[in-house]
Amino acid sequence: MITLTSGKVHDEIDFAAIQRTYDDAMPAEGLRGQNISGPYDLYSVETLRDRHGLRRPHGTPTDAFVFAEGEPSKRQVTKIGGLPYWPAAKPWPTNADGSPMWFMAQINFCDSLDLVPELPGDILLILTEDEAGWCYDDCKSMHFIWENVTDQELISQQKFPEFDYEYTHFDGYGVIYRTADYPEASAAAEELDVRDNYCIAVLPAVKIGGVPDHLYRGCVSGGVYIAQLASVNAVPEIRYPWANRETPYDGGFGETSAGNYSMMIGDMGSLHLFLKPDGTITCSSETH
Repeated sequence: MITLTSGKVHDEIDFAAIQRTYDDAMPAEGLRGQNISGPYDLYSVETLRDRHGLRRPHGTPTDAFVFAEGEPSKRQVTKIGGLPYWPAAKPWPTNADGSPMWFMAQINFCDSLDLVPELPGDILLILTEDEAGWCYDDCKSMHFIWENVTDQELISQQKFPEFDYEYTHFDGYGVIYRTADYPEASAAAEELDVRDNYCIAVLPAVKIGGVPDHLYRGCVSGGVYIAQLASVNAVPEIRYPWANRETPYDGGFGETSAGNYSMMIGDMGSLHLFLKPDGTITCSSETH
């Protein structure tokens, strides 16, 4: 196992176990910058940071999420797809034509309160008017709803709308890891002879706190940055493509739309989330 159960809401990544898994298996030339999706991505980026002296004294702390596939034991944790943390007694949101909104993801801030300002709720749910809302990084079609963790009954699978996905999608949940972003090291990282070196100093990840990744162009004002939702995509032919799946995917797994291996915001894009003074969320959705 490469996860730890602690007093936190989320399970935690056991980074020492990740190092034992990959240290002898991965040649140095195999390391690269990565969108953080599974354990190998985190290992690759953190190892490159250490080997090339990219950590800075005043890094910006962030809670990054490595993903496990399937449904978690706790419905309230950070997750993509699957069953949301939604009260059974509360109607599921619909579009103007009466069709159900699509559940994209939820982010639970309870383990990260030291990284963000006071929030209106514990969990931020991210919904879209249709599947294209996140596949084509369209912030205008996204809706943000705050929920608090209580002992209320939650919506069941039988009551939750069914969605017919045209594109690849991922149902999974986040395993938390406290690290930091080092924007002051960006120039040094981008001089490395390493693939995707722009993904090393500042993490392109589902994360709370830290700073927005390299895609952010400063086009949102009037709010405080609190979190980021990034594309996730399993790495093929590597042990532990997800935190709870040791068996690798074969090299051709991405050539079919079948399978539970990715969630794309545009072309490996990110959704940067900002809290406005009135408690609402504004976003910047940007892609390659």
